[in-house]
Amino acid sequence: MHRCIIMSILESEKVYVDCLGVLLQYMKAIKATIGTSQPVISEEDFRTIFYKVPELYALHSNFLEGLQKCMQNWDGHVSIGEHFCVMASNINIYGAFLHNYGHATDTVRKCSASSHQFAEITSDIKLRSLAGQSLSLEDLLHKPVARVQKNALVLHDLLKYTPEKHPDHKTLSKALKMTQTFLDEFNMITARTLFPSPDRAQRRLVKNSFIVELSDGNRKLRHLFLFNDVLACAKYKASGREKFTFELKWYIPLSDIIIFEEAAAEPRESSPANIVALKSQACTVRDQIIWEEKHEEKRLRLGSRAEKQRKKLADLEAQLVLASPNLVFRVGNKSTSRSFTFFLSSEFERTQWIEAIHALQSSQLPGPNISVSMYELQTWITACRTFLKTNMGSYLMRTGRDESLLVGDLHVAVHGLAAPMEAPAGNYLVVSFMKHLYVCIEVDSYGHYFRKAKTKLACGSACPVWEEEFIIELEGSQNLRILLYEENSSLPRATLRGKSTQMLSRSWLSERLVTKTVTLQSCSLNLSLKFVPSEVTLRRVPTAKTVGLFGAKVQNVCKHIQVHLVVFHTHMCISLNCVEHPIFPQYIEFNYRDWLPQDSTNIPSCL
Repeated sequence: MHRCIIMSILESEKVYVDCLGVLLQYMKAIKATIGTSQPVISEEDFRTIFYKVPELYALHSNFLEGLQKCMQNWDGHVSIGEHFCVMASNINIYGAFLHNYGHATDTVRKCSASSHQFAEITSDIKLRSLAGQSLSLEDLLHKPVARVQKNALVLHDLLKYTPEKHPDHKTLSKALKMTQTFLDEFNMITARTLFPSPDRAQRRLVKNSFIVELSDGNRKLRHLFLFNDVLACAKYKASGREKFTFELKWYIPLSDIIIFEEAAAEPRESSPANIVALKSQACTVRDQIIWEEKHEEKRLRLGSRAEKQRKKLADLEAQLVLASPNLVFRVGNKSTSRSFTFFLSSEFERTQWIEAIHALQSSQLPGPNISVSMYELQTWITACRTFLKTNMGSYLMRTGRDESLLVGDLHVAVHGLAAPMEAPAGNYLVVSFMKHLYVCIEVDSYGHYFRKAKTKLACGSACPVWEEEFIIELEGSQNLRILLYEENSSLPRATLRGKSTQMLSRSWLSERLVTKTVTLQSCSLNLSLKFVPSEVTLRRVPTAKTVGLFGAKVQNVCKHIQVHLVVFHTHMCISLNCVEHPIFPQYIEFNYRDWLPQDSTNIPSCL
């Protein structure tokens, strides 16, 4: 057991040193811009953010090197305690880092808000040691905060399995005492509360999102939290911007999570919603609101009615949030054999959840599960509310003062990748090594993302050109997501190489083409976009909508309008020879006379 703990420490230390190394490389890359005509951030902000990072990297690199040498000559009597003593004697470096930590994270947020370039560089950092898991600069800066607490826990466990007669017992006890004294003096967390629940000192939020769960045959709105040691699902209630509550429903310890990736039987719902009918009703109500807004005098006279229409539209859109996603994502609890079913709308989102869970499980230290209580997790989740603004579904956070959702046609032209931008040091996702690339376009509809377009595969070029155009129908949309994938025959699925999310707004979209360059990791993609609102386009009315011309029987329409006009327009889509149309083979031909009233006489001679 003693050797097993040391090996776990060694593996964990490798990951931590890798994190510090990436942090150091980004530090050097950003420092190189200071003093130039276009610095990424100011020198003062740079010093605040990366304070004591080089010293921490040097300290742990030496510790890792010493530990590796000891394990190479392991015979059960090799002493490693001195390395932990050296680490503990330099804990004042952590003290300086922790005193500055709050200022550093505040500075990161400030710089991200003021510098788009800095935000792009630091928001999505990949680590080889974590199976390509993405971390932000804030995540990396939090690593030493969690590590200083973990060091005490590791020493506590190691000392527990070290016999008193072992030469390491004395040095490990000394190192633990120095670490505990530091934690108590720093008033960060006392040793008394640290050791009974060690997970409290280490827990951090890795990923979270609102999601739809199938519970007792009904769809329920939930919020899923993935911490580094547990997956938790909470009931989610929203009552406006920044007003929401969480109620924990269930949780699964990380080591007990099972992901069902195989195709399972179709989930059974008690009363599945008719999505087409919901969209049709929303479309009708939206049309009425637009009509009333255009007729000022009637809008004033029917003010209360208009407000009722808006409430009705909001209710229909809320139902669409639950009904829209249909991509199944199932997880289970290995210990209890319970399983949970979720619905997602995007394969990208599903892959992100699966990869995040697998990456955490692969880096988890061996040992028994740490007991977690519902009360404790509820406290953690409640505390998360203060910083979940950007992680909540943007649709759910809307208020009546926000710009209305976009409905209409979005024309998108994907041109090609521009010359690869110079990536920060340590970022191994460099476009020049990519070969088989394609772009996927997703748009959100009532809070969920759906894939709407995919370019052809471009092979053998670092800067491929697609020059493809797509017309994407927007239904309650706010955001456009661009995903760059690399296809590799040796891997089971394509690898995500870059992503960008653009907020769709009438403030910059119009019926004229707008050229836009979006940043995707270490490269940029050129696009052209224009938006044609629904009131201008020939709307694609869902089949369940029974009002207007489309969806009604021709025979009924003929009774109310001139027959020859109906026949003329019908002839645009069908032929009268009872054979497949040479231009529109998808239309089935029939004898139009069967559809006309008996007194129809004004039939064009061409027919």
